[in-house]
Amino acid sequence: MAHVDIKKLVKDSTAIAVGPFDEILNSGSGYLWLFKNGLQGTLFEDGTTISCSYEKIGPWHDGTSFAKKGGTWVLLDKKEQVLKSFDIPQATPCLSVLVIEQDGKTGTMNKNGEMVIPTVYQSIELLSKKYEILVLRTFDDHTQLADRWGRVVTT
Repeated sequence: MAHVDIKKLVKDSTAIAVGPFDEILNSGSGYLWLFKNGLQGTLFEDGTTISCSYEKIGPWHDGTSFAKKGGTWVLLDKKEQVLKSFDIPQATPCLSVLVIEQDGKTGTMNKNGEMVIPTVYQSIELLSKKYEILVLRTFDDHTQLADRWGRVVTT
């Protein structure tokens, strides 16, 4: 088998189907998301892999990522060790926080399981990955900007 330059693959890939995978997507952040049979894994440019056994894997930040397996959200490290489990039915990973939905309201939780932005918003969306800014929409249609630590930067 020919040698594969993982760093080049991670840097140059956009979306391809290769080998045993249904699809490979470039995160643009030094790793690839791998998809196989409806499940997701990760390939890092150093060759480290996370198996395609997760329903969802979020962005990797500081060596960890939120992932969903068997309906449960967990915090994974690059060795695929589960650092924490979270009992949250509705969530979406965003930057280094988990956007959670409870009773029709949205908030965020950090990697320690602490609420960062309370679940009082209609929606929370990513505005800037580079600056880690979130858009908070209230139920009366007001918009605020906040950082991932929950500090509101506009009103």
